[in-house]
Parts: sequence; C-alpha cells; structure tokens
Amino acid sequence: MNRKFAWLLLTGLLIIGMVLASCQAPATTTSTGTTVSGTTTPQTTPSTVPATSTATPTTGAVMVKNSLGKLEEKPQYGGVAKYTWQGPGTLGPWDPTSTVYGRTWHMAMYETLVTADITRGPSGTNEFAFGVVSYTPASFYVGNVAESWEVVDLQTIIYHLRKGVSFQAKAPANGRAVVADDFVTYFARAQADPKGYWYKPPGTAPEKMIGATAVDKSILKITWPYADARILQDSNWWAVPSEFYASTTFDKTDWHNACGTGPWIVKDYVPDSSLTYVKNPNYWGTDPFFPENKVPYVDGWVCINIPDYQTGLAALRTGQTDTGGATWEDAISLQKSNPELGYRGTLAYYNPVIEMRNDLEPFSNINFRKALAIAIDRVGIVRDLYKGNGEALTWPYFPELKNVYTPLDQLPADCQELFSYNPAKAKDLLTQAGYPQGYKIELMVPNNAPFPDLANIVKSYWDAIGVATTVNVMENGDFYGRMYGWNYNQTAMTHWSNGDPIGVFATAYYTDQTTGKPRLYNYSKVNDPYAVEVYNKIISTPDGPALDAIYKEAGPKVLAKCYNIGLPDYFSFTFWQPWLKGYAGELYGTTVHRWQDTALRVKLTGKK
Repeated sequence: MNRKFAWLLLTGLLIIGMVLASCQAPATTTSTGTTVSGTTTPQTTPSTVPATSTATPTTGAVMVKNSLGKLEEKPQYGGVAKYTWQGPGTLGPWDPTSTVYGRTWHMAMYETLVTADITRGPSGTNEFAFGVVSYTPASFYVGNVAESWEVVDLQTIIYHLRKGVSFQAKAPANGRAVVADDFVTYFARAQADPKGYWYKPPGTAPEKMIGATAVDKSILKITWPYADARILQDSNWWAVPSEFYASTTFDKTDWHNACGTGPWIVKDYVPDSSLTYVKNPNYWGTDPFFPENKVPYVDGWVCINIPDYQTGLAALRTGQTDTGGATWEDAISLQKSNPELGYRGTLAYYNPVIEMRNDLEPFSNINFRKALAIAIDRVGIVRDLYKGNGEALTWPYFPELKNVYTPLDQLPADCQELFSYNPAKAKDLLTQAGYPQGYKIELMVPNNAPFPDLANIVKSYWDAIGVATTVNVMENGDFYGRMYGWNYNQTAMTHWSNGDPIGVFATAYYTDQTTGKPRLYNYSKVNDPYAVEVYNKIISTPDGPALDAIYKEAGPKVLAKCYNIGLPDYFSFTFWQPWLKGYAGELYGTTVHRWQDTALRVKLTGKK
C-alpha cells in the first residue's frame, strides 16, 4: 500500500476535524430526536493494531468530576499546540462560501449555527464515533451560534441566536454582536458565488432559491425551496459578518480580513509553509465537560507544512508535533518506539468501489455481476494485504454508522454469499449468465494509490475464473473526466466517501424515472425504481428511528443486487502526545477543548 496516499488522506481528515472542532461550543438546547446508541470499534485480530489506547492520567494530577460525572484530570490553561499538514501549501480563499480545495485549514475562526455534541462522542458517553464520516444525525446536534431551533416543517426552520456571541475584535466587524442579518447576507452570497456548493445562476426563479429572513435581530427564518428532511444540517451555515461581503472590492482572499465568532484569530499565514492562530480573548464559549471553564485552553496553535510523510512521522516520534497520522504498518512501529502515545484507528474515508455498466451487457445480467463479486476474496484481502487492519464490508454504508450498518455476519444469506469467495460458484454463475467460456473486460483505474495495486489483485481473481482482465491505469483527471461522462463500457474502480448514507440513494443509485437520466455520480448507471423510492422516503423523513429503519432495510436489499462491488477498506491511525489532554482521537469537536500538560511536555521534550 502506498504510505504517502494514506498519510495524505488521514492528514486531510485531521485538517477537517480541527476545523470543525474549532466551531464547537458548549450549549444546552431542546430538540427532537432519538439518541443513537453504540459506536464504532474497528474489528481486529490478535495480529492487528488495537483500535484505541487507554489514556493514563499524569502522576500527581488533580482529578475532578466532569459534567458526565466521570473523574478526569483538571484542565490547565496555556501552551501552544503544534500540528502539521501535508499537501498543497496554498490553501485557497478565506471566504467560507467558496468550496475551493484546501480552505478547511483556515475555517478555524468561523462557527456554524449548530454543532455536534462532543459529550456523546469517544471523550464522553461514546454514543457516536465522530470519526471520519461526514454525516451527523440531527439528534447529535446542540446549539452553537444559535441557542435553539424549531423545525416548523420540512421546508421551514427557525433559529434563535444565542445572546452574547460577538465577532472577533478586528476588522471588518470590530467585535460587534452577531445578528440575524449576517446570516441573511451569507445565504445570499452563498447562492451567488459561482465557486460555492449552493450556487444558483442569475435568473433562477425566486421559488427555487433558499430564503433567509431576519424576523428580528436574534431570530432567523430559513425556507427551503423543496422538502428537505435534513433541513437542520443543510441550513447549518457559517457566521460571517455582513461587512465581509459589503464591498465588491473587499479582498476576500487576504487572511488579514478573515473575521468570525470562533475561538481562534489568524495571526499569520505563509503559503506553502505555516499557519498560526492565537486564542480569541473574547470568545463566548465554555467547555461542555467543564461548563465553568472558558475555552480555548491553549494560547494558540501553529500548523507547519511537512510535505514528506516520513518527516512527519519523525516529527511525531520526537515530540515536535502534538498529533500525527500513520498507516497501520507504521502504527505497529510507533506503538513499539513510542508507547507513551495515545492513538485511535479509523477506516480510511474513501472506500474503493468497482463500478460496472449496469445498462450494458454482460453487466446488465445480475448473475454476471455476482460472479465477479464472489470471485474476489474480500475477506482474504483484509487478512493478507491489510494484515487484519481493515473491514471487508464498508459499502453501501460506512461501519461507523451503527444505526444503519448491518455487519457482514448478520446480513441475509444472499448478501453474505457475495463475500464467500467461491470461484467454482462464480464460474457456475458465468454459465448461467450465458458466458461459460468467460469474457474479456477492461478495468479502468486512476493512477493514485492504492487503486493500481488493488486492480492487479482483482485482475488475478477475475483471470482465475476465465474473465480475462486488462487493467488500464489512467491519469486521475482523465479517469474522472471519462467517469463523469459515462465514457467507459465495462468496469472502473472509483472511490466513494460513503460516510453519509443518503449519497448512496441520492447519487450512486439514482436515475430520474421520468427522463431516464442518471445523476452525475451514478457511475454504474443503476436504474432501480426501488432505490428511487427509498430516496423519496429518505428526503421526506426527518432524522430519527423512522429514517434509520428505512436505511437499515434498504441497505441489504440494494447490496444483494450487486450493482457495484465495494472493496475492503483499511484502518489509518491518529496518534497524539501524552501531554495533549481532553482528546480521544475524535476528528470532530475537540480542538477548542484540548488542553496541554505543559509541565509534562517540558519534562519529556525539554521544550515548552
């Protein structure tokens, strides 16, 4: 496996986690929804890296009870956190309406209306993993810049802004209080920005626009142009001062002009080199585990660009950085060389999936598709290639989503058979499909790891049942250019970030039943009325037990149809230093609440 790929992937997730974490704030609010019990514990064997480490309190530490009644070390103030990133050094614009690559690092000064309740994550009750998935159920949100909210219907939500929340004491807002009009301006900007996700071209009918109205200074009303069961998540946008957008000549790419309500103020930014934040002395938030404590605890943090993976590992080993990412191979080494490090393993966010043109022969024949699936020893790939550090079943839902995911050994028999690795059965299915002599196919793959290596493994399995396979490795841009236009006729290996289960039915399996046109990311051209029916139920059912039941039932049903073939995913690991406290490896909701035992840091490294 290419270590640089895994490091890039995990580092990117650490970036996102730090950003989202910076937007977390303690709050008490009332909302509807049902608690999802359980969390993800990666499955391991005795030869694998354990999923998590157990934090050991510092000798002589003062122990106090947190808000959950759990005995914890008393948090300390002070210190400067040190992180690293790898990849493109120029991070893009500082305007949160833009979706330009790389912006995530410097979202740390902004906050959203609501946020994830980290007291229910690994550092708290452990009800939800808050790991690599992009989806957080509505029942796991608490107020942030908004103190509370009301979902009036699936097209209307009302937010009540929290009193005492102000923008940072710098231009352009200069410390003034947040008002509903700031969000009205932001929603308008987000729909007018051609680079933004919510862009609406000029001339869009008013009824197709997202409406934002300031009922008064502290009440914001959002109206959606269509029924949206996720109206809370989809309208959870950033608090940005309206002055930031007031002038067309205002330079939104200049970090000096970035201003939000968050706990961090950007102090310095050197493209390709470093990014430095200092604490916002007027930040409104407190620690939800210790509500009497103002946050953030540390005085600031600095992030250094270390492009080389091995150099990043060395920085972690020698205590030059507070956290770091590692492949499972290096996790084993780190455990031995640095047993003092805390760590947590999570599945890599991007799941490899083999797409097949379901609209063309022979892939329109379910027996042919099943033959290709059964011919691949997916359990063996986890055992032999990943040495047990992975999961065979990660599609169509991510295992972290325990409320909708069904483990392999609990699936119906027809689904379990797809993972059985039975070459004889695969050959029999080829005969049933009308191809007793086998077939010749092309497997297209992008040139970034681990796809070429995985493709050659798949080729060996398919060749063995008479499906002679040619692996066509392509430059990444060319590959996806062909995929977006369905300009391939057989099979291709793509990556899916299936952390949000709605994506399976909204894109991967969605074809308009009126026009017959598939959605952009429906690479396999699946045309299944049942999948569309499931999607329609999803978008009309609010988050909660009823929605979970829809997903839970539908997952095995579409898996059994073998529209595409999800390949195993592997674990990556987050490590952290023993002096970094208030942290359990979560990628969401922790940066502002982390603290440092600075005396321990000096003792172990000789440096502050």
